Amino acid sequence: MSAIIVDDNKEVCEAFAEYLKMEGIRVLGVAHDGKSGAKTFRKVRPDIVFLDVAMPEYDGYYALRSIRDCDQDAFVVVLTACNYEDVEERTRDVRPDGIIIKPCNTRKLRQIIEARKAALPA
Repeated sequence: MSAIIVDDNKEVCEAFAEYLKMEGIRVLGVAHDGKSGAKTFRKVRPDIVFLDVAMPEYDGYYALRSIRDCDQDAFVVVLTACNYEDVEERTRDVRPDGIIIKPCNTRKLRQIIEARKAALPA
């Protein structure tokens, strides 16, 4: 399985990439704003996108809409320190496949990853 990480915090990206590698997931790219995140998605077409929503300039909402414009079936998990209900309301029309509040609950994260792995062709 492959993934990209989109978060403006470089340390978070590095730590999260290490976690994903331990889970057996290939990290195909890292981006630090929504515009480059959407561009990275179009370029590498990962199995899963981990996306922060609160970023300066082009935020995660921009990226999620751009990704959905490109691929309605893309699997996108929003990672955020923002209020869950606010994020859920703002993303309702673009349907993220999961919303995880930072710091990440690794059990919930693992459940989402395992569900995605199970849905992919062998």
